[in-house]
Amino acid sequence: MCAGKGFAAAEKRKCAAGGDEGRRRRGRGWARGVAVALAAALLAAPLAVAAGADDPWRALAAGLDAVCAGREEVLVTSAKLQGGSVRLYRDPASGTVQIVAETEADLLFGQGYAHAKDRLFQLEILRRLALGEISALVGEKAVAIDKWNRAMGYRQLGAGDHRLLSDPVQAGLEAYCHGINAYLSKRSLFLNMPADLLVLGAHPRPFTPGDILAFIRWHSSSMNKGWQNEFVFEKLHAALGEEIVRALSDGLRYDSDSIAGGMSATLHKPHEFNRRRGASLRFPETLAHPLSALVPGSSENGGSNAWVISGNLTASGKPIIANDPHLPFSLPAAWHSIRLTAPRLGVDQMGLSCPLIPYIVAGTNTHTANGVTLGRCDVDDVFLEKVRVRPDGVRVYLDADGSEKPLAARVESIEVKGRDAPVKFTVYETPRGPLVCRILGLAAEGTDCSLASLALQKPAEMLAGFGRRHSLNTLRQLTYARTFDQFRAAAEDAVTCNLNMVFAAANGDIGYQMTGRVPNRTDIGEAPREGWNSAHQWNGWVPFNAMPTALNPERGYIVSANQKPYLDGADPPEFLGNVWQHGWRGRRVEELIRAATAGGGKVTPGNSRAWQRDLVSIPGRTFADYARDGLFDGVRGASGSARIGEMVSVVRAWDGGMRVDSSAAAIFAAFKEEILREVLRGFVPSNQFADEILGVGMIQAGKLGNDLEGRQSAFALRILRNDSFVHTLLAAGNKTLPGVVESAWEKTYERLSSFTKREDPATWRWGEMHRSSFVHPLGKAGAPLDKMFNVEAGEVPGDADTVSLAAYLHQSEARPGLPMPAQPFQQRGFAASSRWVADLLGGAATDTHIVVAPGNSGRQSSPHYDDMKDLLTNSVSAGINHLTRPSYGAERELVTEIVRA
Repeated sequence: MCAGKGFAAAEKRKCAAGGDEGRRRRGRGWARGVAVALAAALLAAPLAVAAGADDPWRALAAGLDAVCAGREEVLVTSAKLQGGSVRLYRDPASGTVQIVAETEADLLFGQGYAHAKDRLFQLEILRRLALGEISALVGEKAVAIDKWNRAMGYRQLGAGDHRLLSDPVQAGLEAYCHGINAYLSKRSLFLNMPADLLVLGAHPRPFTPGDILAFIRWHSSSMNKGWQNEFVFEKLHAALGEEIVRALSDGLRYDSDSIAGGMSATLHKPHEFNRRRGASLRFPETLAHPLSALVPGSSENGGSNAWVISGNLTASGKPIIANDPHLPFSLPAAWHSIRLTAPRLGVDQMGLSCPLIPYIVAGTNTHTANGVTLGRCDVDDVFLEKVRVRPDGVRVYLDADGSEKPLAARVESIEVKGRDAPVKFTVYETPRGPLVCRILGLAAEGTDCSLASLALQKPAEMLAGFGRRHSLNTLRQLTYARTFDQFRAAAEDAVTCNLNMVFAAANGDIGYQMTGRVPNRTDIGEAPREGWNSAHQWNGWVPFNAMPTALNPERGYIVSANQKPYLDGADPPEFLGNVWQHGWRGRRVEELIRAATAGGGKVTPGNSRAWQRDLVSIPGRTFADYARDGLFDGVRGASGSARIGEMVSVVRAWDGGMRVDSSAAAIFAAFKEEILREVLRGFVPSNQFADEILGVGMIQAGKLGNDLEGRQSAFALRILRNDSFVHTLLAAGNKTLPGVVESAWEKTYERLSSFTKREDPATWRWGEMHRSSFVHPLGKAGAPLDKMFNVEAGEVPGDADTVSLAAYLHQSEARPGLPMPAQPFQQRGFAASSRWVADLLGGAATDTHIVVAPGNSGRQSSPHYDDMKDLLTNSVSAGINHLTRPSYGAERELVTEIVRA
């Protein structure tokens, strides 16, 4: 066996030869290797338990992975290298991997190898998702998922996207794939396979650039949910009528501070429902998107935080940047912490990489840094299509010029585990996009709908309209960026990714740029539009120079938290969207910055690390202010119980902090949901329909819910304020505001006393309601795989409106495709998937602290599988209040060396 770090060159060559041998062996020894590995794991598990492991099932997974991974590292050779060698080091404290090479291609070769070594299961699953090949692994249950992703055409789009890449990026992408495949071709692959892939029985084939590019299309598409809102508003309008829907729209609108701070002058563009004649959709009582099986439910919010602070306000005199992207907790982690070092090129970059994508997405180099949050622009539309089958059997659609034209068609064939024959179906497209309503069960006779999306634009159209621009070009340019102009030029290439990007440089500059493109629309509406109407078509794109940008604002900082991106508080001439998140997280960060700099104070990186864990909910604080102002005085409930007064007293003493030990936090979370449902019960026909209004998501496309998520707190506070729309909603349900408030308090008490089994409101705790875990895809299958692969996170502080975001579920009851949480308010939504902070001192002195939850490795035998979970869940028992700074001195460990054969 090839093992160790210091054997002779001849032995290295023997290991290199093992690559081809390993490929031959895979074909004839798979079942035998699985049996041997399982037997060895069963022997290893009792030993692990005897050595102190708490859970025998976790010990089994770790034992299986240890057998498959091999504790001794193998030196791999490859003829694909440009330089002499690639070295992979691992920081023992954080698990962050550093790759040292002589050329850019070799760096990316090493990154591909590192991603495969730490995240091979993740790479394989993500590739299969994008290509629509999950059914071949798990059987019938994934056919709907594969059909949707095949209909989107990510495989075909990825196959043509190489034309959008610059020459260096094409070479780098090839090298990245060679790195993944070098790990796949290692001698004795069974001794290097992760436990999760072995349990699943997956046999990864070599990865290609087309696989990576298809996944990038899938990833870009999954970030956009504007099209789902159109179905929601269409259903609302059909069921409730325009007057009520407009009132709901007023209640659900965002209150959004702009990126540079200050309340926006225009909060919300008026809703236009662009009603049509001659076509309609049919809505079943329950509508779940095929991809809903991928997610456990729906949450109250999503997004991310990022801010940059000028050196004029910092202790070091240099800018400070902070970023915490928000995604659902997952295993393996969504991000991979990595450092790319090529001294000859002047490259030393550290930050967050995305498995299956080369380069670094957010982080620092020796001169600059960039962070990202979701842009939330409206880059999708649903178009109703009149379709029919002509007598000659050809399917046609009615085009905007009044003529009938044949639908483009292709046949997809899906291999399904357990089936002798593949599932075949036909995908139809108009020039606007693929037909999706029939897939979703919405199509009525003679009607379907196409999905037009920025992420689904054809490569030829993108090449003609934008030139050779691609998000991979962006990431490469960020590796070398030294100035704001270079950063902005890089951002221009990210055509299909709508992001807020914040910037800091060692020369003192701070800046902001929104990426992506937004379609020019002649009409702005909330419902599906007519594909046959020329007035409703897209008319080119908002130019990059019209997208929001900023450099060195006078106030000395920039805060991005998915709020309205207009920098001066006014709408630009071009419509970018109206589905921004509330500005509360951003406003809270501004409060903290202003407090820290009052009287000439200076901000430190430690301040930013603490702010990332801030638990003050501005809506919660407002709710407590209402209680202190006497809004709830005199509310007794139908029974005259004193318990309502006790709850109000608890809230009066509250500072708005969503701490795990806070009883007021529990009361606020329950009350705001109860008052919303109490208002809706009067005119909404079902709890499921109410879920959809609250953003739980009539449709779920790989994300949790729709863009109405995150509006619940504002909606509840507006009801308590008795805003103008409230009368319409109350009248529709024949209710009064005092009656609604009283009923909401009663139901809050019933719900929390029943859940906690305690009658005294002062004894309730937010943490016992708001728990979470990191769920592995295999762990969703239940025992014993959940015990083998999942990681319990415990009690989680925060909510959707705190800087330390931890969104929870608003689902009222179980329904197909949307499993109920194990308990109310269980944290199954968005939360910080990573946190990092950097002080831009310049060069090697740049101080970067970074953490990835729950750990940087996806291997169950690794100490870095779940060693970071407490840093992101703010566990009280952990007592850890800082991030981990990866170090690369004498303590770093050489784990792999790749040398030329």
